[in-house]
Amino acid sequence: MVKSMIPLWARRILGFVGLILVSVFVLGVHSALQHSFFDATSASGITLLLLIALLMLFGVRKRLSFLPLLRASVWLKFHTYVGLLSLVVFVAHNGPSIPQGGLERLLAAVFVVTAISGIGGLILSRILPARLTAHSENLNYQQIPALCQSLREEVETLILTATESTDSSTIADFYEMNLATYFARPRFLWGNLFPETRVPRKLTDRLEGLKRYLNEEEEEIAEQLIEMVVTKKNLDVQWNLQSVLKFWLFIHVPLSFGLLALAAAHIALVWQFL
Repeated sequence: MVKSMIPLWARRILGFVGLILVSVFVLGVHSALQHSFFDATSASGITLLLLIALLMLFGVRKRLSFLPLLRASVWLKFHTYVGLLSLVVFVAHNGPSIPQGGLERLLAAVFVVTAISGIGGLILSRILPARLTAHSENLNYQQIPALCQSLREEVETLILTATESTDSSTIADFYEMNLATYFARPRFLWGNLFPETRVPRKLTDRLEGLKRYLNEEEEEIAEQLIEMVVTKKNLDVQWNLQSVLKFWLFIHVPLSFGLLALAAAHIALVWQFL
């Protein structure tokens, strides 16, 4: 309860100050061991392996979400700080030079790529949730195509009803020329990754311009279509942003398992020569 009274920015500053202090301590211990008879490289290597194993626990926690194992947000913070600390230990363990052996080079490369993907995921986790919330509620990813199909059927029913009730094909022709492809399926547009999306705005502007040629009943139908275009935009944004998050996991998680396996093989190989 006391922690909740501390502003978010203050908690983040405290967290990073703590990370810096721990990092300085780790580097200091490693430097002291290097000037002693103790094998500092082996100590930092084992520490790094343990940190990687701790980082893997976050994935285990996500699969055991039904157990009372603290909140996911707490695990994410733990994962973030341990990940950043592992970078410090890696620098201390590897040193400024490029590793000599083939396995060591592969291990270092996989570690760096995994770290970069982790930092990228951290940035995404800070940006994308707010974007998702800004475009309707957070939807189930697997349900979005079905929602798009349902919306398309609703639009087509509205167009058919409009044609029959007004005895005019103006809106139907407009739909075929401008909206049919848009409503057909989830659309992956890079513009949906940014605050504004050009395609829906163009469509709503065209619908606004079409109103001057419509009667009162058709204008009401055009207004409904504008609302449906916005709804479709929200579905597309949800689809696109969640696709990015899933694609990131598809990269980061296999890299993490590969890193753990390579680190274990590296330690086993080193142990043979001790």
